[in-house]
Amino acid sequence: MTNQSYEIKLGDVWRFPYLWKREERAGDTEGRKNRPVVLVLLIENSKGQQEAMLVPVTSQPQTGNPFAVEVPDIEKKRAGLDLRMDLWVVTDEHNIDTPRQSYYFEPSGRWVRSVPLSPKNCRRVKSQRSKPGNQRR
Repeated sequence: MTNQSYEIKLGDVWRFPYLWKREERAGDTEGRKNRPVVLVLLIENSKGQQEAMLVPVTSQPQTGNPFAVEVPDIEKKRAGLDLRMDLWVVTDEHNIDTPRQSYYFEPSGRWVRSVPLSPKNCRRVKSQRSKPGNQRR
């Protein structure tokens, strides 16, 4: 289970076996691989346990998805993500887990540094990407 001394914070980026909606519809109960996810909401459930809402980070192009935000290079660097890859945070689906009771959040090197994916940073990336000549290939 998770190291109880670690302070769980909004904006943390973790590796997690994220279960996509399409995988769940196909009958899967766990994600097929560990991928980066961003912690976007923390609540306390009726049992007094902390629950985390996690949204996935993907390298699959998200053209046409208004609910996906490209991750700026500076944020990739802060989170220890691959700078050579285009990455998106997909916000129109999520998983929920209880980090303090979960076996998926192990502190043995699986933690990734916190990344502040602020609305300001996301707007800046969107405006840069919409300028002619700023599209990556």
